[in-house]
Amino acid sequence: MTSLWIVLFLLTAPPCCVRASKDHLPFSYLMVDDCPTQLLRFTTSETNVSDTLDDSSNGIIAEGKQKMIVFVVPGNPGPIGFYADFMKEIFAGNEDGIEVWGVSHAGHVVLPKNMQKPYSDMKRWFSTAGEVEHKMRFLQKYVPKETPLVLIGHSIGSYMALQITDKLKDHNIVHTYLLFPAIERLARGMNAPMLNALSTYLRQPFMALVYSIHMVPAMLVKRMFQLAVRVHYGDGKESFVQNVLSLSSPSVMRAVIDTTQDILKQVGDRDDDAIARNLDKLTFYYGLNDHWAPREFPMQLRRMFPRSDVRFCLEGFRHAFVVDAGREMGDIVKNWMRSQNILPFGSPTENNASLAPTIPSTITMASTVPSGIMTVSV
Repeated sequence: MTSLWIVLFLLTAPPCCVRASKDHLPFSYLMVDDCPTQLLRFTTSETNVSDTLDDSSNGIIAEGKQKMIVFVVPGNPGPIGFYADFMKEIFAGNEDGIEVWGVSHAGHVVLPKNMQKPYSDMKRWFSTAGEVEHKMRFLQKYVPKETPLVLIGHSIGSYMALQITDKLKDHNIVHTYLLFPAIERLARGMNAPMLNALSTYLRQPFMALVYSIHMVPAMLVKRMFQLAVRVHYGDGKESFVQNVLSLSSPSVMRAVIDTTQDILKQVGDRDDDAIARNLDKLTFYYGLNDHWAPREFPMQLRRMFPRSDVRFCLEGFRHAFVVDAGREMGDIVKNWMRSQNILPFGSPTENNASLAPTIPSTITMASTVPSGIMTVSV
């Protein structure tokens, strides 16, 4: 889950601030059961996914069956637009062999007016289980069972990707990457108490603030937000600002709060059964100073599963890497996929990782792994 201050700003941004991204990202909108869904798809095909459905069976038709699909599951809040740079980097140089897809969490983006539904009709999706089901139903409907499929989850998206890997047995899931995984004991997270307060007894005051802020001129709020992002993260974050502002409507805020509240309740003990059943398909990538996953978490994971592929971020990326390191993270994942012979085309590129942050004595560099990762020594 992204940092707390982002959520606070999300709760105060009016919907009239929403503007189209300058990047003109390849978004499309389709239905997953009764849930309107935003898809971000990087592909060489000019055909819309919803236009390529084969009436006789689930999934996309011939062209898509020839390519591997890399499917990104976002963190919380969950607009897939945050991951555009990350997804584009994975796609770059592999256009002939893969497509890179991702869907926003149900209810976490402003939809076209003709697809908007009342909150009461959508509420069942705004939970941990609901979001997992949403991604599974999407894959069942739009991806043929035989298509090679790689899952990439980030933060709470890692928990969802793990559950999908465990439950979607009729699909050809080749590998699952869990980046900065928030897969256990989230109530221990540094920001958990404040987020829990925002989603429970402070919910009504914050929702009142969302509505009252509409009296402030939209451009003024946008400028103030741009300034805050510039001070906190530096220049060149216009795309990030646009994606944050896309979460600004009261109905979206209610969905985000519902999802957050349920996540904090439901994600407790690590799902060791799911990990054990899928261990050979899983790669875990932890930050060294991650407020949602203390260093003891990956150490305990490795002790429980000595054969697990547990790696650490040497570049010092923040938990919310999409803010300023989307391309760099995409390059790292792309090199993993090549070194593991998962990508059907291309050859490894030189990783530009340099010096690592200070490493505790319980973690050692491994000479046999690609740059940018390390293994745990216990």
